[in-house]
Amino acid sequence: METTQGAELGVALLESWEGIIRDAETLEFNIKWLREGFSRLKNRWRSSFRVDIDIESHEQVLDAMQGKYAGLRTRKDELEAELSEVNIQMGKAEAKISSEQEAIQEKQTQKMKFQSEPVIGIVLNEAEFSLSNFIHVFGKTTFSRILLNTLLQDKRFDKVAYLDTDVGQPEFTPPGCLALTIIEKQTPDLTIPCLKTPERSIFYGDTSSKRDPRTYLNNVFSLYDYFRKEFYAPNLGQKRAKPEVPLVINTPGWVKGNGYDALVEMLRYIAPTHMVQVRISTESKNLPAGAFWLEEDQELSVSLIEIASARRDAYNRSVTIRKDASLIRYLKIFAYFRQCFPSDFSVDTFKELAQALTAHRPYVVPISKIKIKHLHCQVSSSEIFYALNGSIVGLAVSSAKSSDFEHETPWCVGLGIVRGIDVSKGSRMLIALHVHKCTASIMRPAAVEFQHTKV
Repeated sequence: METTQGAELGVALLESWEGIIRDAETLEFNIKWLREGFSRLKNRWRSSFRVDIDIESHEQVLDAMQGKYAGLRTRKDELEAELSEVNIQMGKAEAKISSEQEAIQEKQTQKMKFQSEPVIGIVLNEAEFSLSNFIHVFGKTTFSRILLNTLLQDKRFDKVAYLDTDVGQPEFTPPGCLALTIIEKQTPDLTIPCLKTPERSIFYGDTSSKRDPRTYLNNVFSLYDYFRKEFYAPNLGQKRAKPEVPLVINTPGWVKGNGYDALVEMLRYIAPTHMVQVRISTESKNLPAGAFWLEEDQELSVSLIEIASARRDAYNRSVTIRKDASLIRYLKIFAYFRQCFPSDFSVDTFKELAQALTAHRPYVVPISKIKIKHLHCQVSSSEIFYALNGSIVGLAVSSAKSSDFEHETPWCVGLGIVRGIDVSKGSRMLIALHVHKCTASIMRPAAVEFQHTKV
């Protein structure tokens, strides 16, 4: 027994050990402990056969569970793959939802902007690519003011150039002047006349171009050439030294006969990209339809827009009012010289203005230090000072020599009123408004000239 292992046990070996133990009990040896131990051994040996059965049963269960586990693991992998795909699809759906929400918000913003935006901003949506815009005929003043506000709205443009060629009823300067004005702020009240300091101005000295259409056109061309030089970069491929700004042109009201010819020549020179005609019901008072200024063989490169003039307002009330052009000119001149005085100074009538100007201390300028140029008329040398006395004159800065004076177009820096002339002392008196360093220019003797006319 000492060296025998459990795997070596068998029926024969156990029976032989049983016989030995039985013989020892016959001889009455005290081997009760051996009998008990041998009985435990036999029981353990018999139990070993049931272990195999139990192991086989467990192996069967194990095989079944391992098969089930493998199936569950495969299903888990499938579910995880499906879940990953679901997460991907959810991410795509969330991105699409966000995109559609932004699109809806953008469309709603566009709709709200459209509902609150003046329609002219839509009509001239290409203005940022244009060189100039042409406004003409009935109601052009209000239209041009609305157009300026629209171009400046929401910083569409930081500034807009305004070329005023209507010497009779200019928008931002006194009558008799042609001007290029740079507008940077919107005008909230379109019903109030507005004076602004122009970028460049030329004193034409009449309220119509009838007297001298050629000089009128040359003045307009000079202002337009200045605009092109200072504010317009035609080649977008090159770096621009200055920003490009759109140009709005207020054309003259005289469009019959020579006025029509002057308008055609002006348009051919400027070559606008947009033309807007506000047409009235009386067809004979309208300009020809289409690009009437182009030659027959010229290619059309302008956007033509026609708008019917408003006859009635929202309450069906007539808005057709005949304006008193001369009264409007007087009011512009009144407003211009009113600027000689502080804003809190009470001047409300022409009489009060005349009295205030009479009491205002005038500038005194030596006759020998200025140049005098009479516009649109010939005045004998003996009558020059009589013609100037009590007149409105244009104060212009000239860089030309004396020989070139008659052929040069100087820039106008303001208007003045000749108060009186003292020939004996070689001096004259005048009142001048501070416009573009006007006073400093007057004190620069070789750089100032008088351009005289009756405005």
